Amino acid sequence: MATFDSISSLVNHASGNVANIGTNFGGKSPLQLVETEAKRLADLIRAEIKIYMNDYDPDVYIRTSGEDWYNSVRVSKAISDGKTVTVNITFEESLIMHPSWNTNGGEDGNVGWLMEVGVIWGRSRGIKLNKYSNWNGTHYLTNAVDK
Repeated sequence: MATFDSISSLVNHASGNVANIGTNFGGKSPLQLVETEAKRLADLIRAEIKIYMNDYDPDVYIRTSGEDWYNSVRVSKAISDGKTVTVNITFEESLIMHPSWNTNGGEDGNVGWLMEVGVIWGRSRGIKLNKYSNWNGTHYLTNAVDK
């Protein structure tokens, strides 16, 4: 079994062996390895969502879909074209989108994106609305990746 002293040595080894998808890494194929790590990242994303949900109680609106955001995280099966291994972490659109109360019937809001990057619409409209007048987001995706 191969051992690695750095990420670089793992990448170098995997680059030479990804076409042979049966090559084992601790008993796992590259597909299984990538899929396992994607599931671990998805769990870290969910943990970051829980941190936010448990830390903030809205006082301007009634939270109706916090669990939807948490439950919207999806991990695809890992696939390979013989040269690369790909896996996707996505959000189920039917759970992540919500009607925006601030756009007068306009475009729905993407909770996942808004919670990552923040909301600044109040500043541009001269409206003071709790944290959303000048809020920089939770950066929960960045935090999960950093972990």
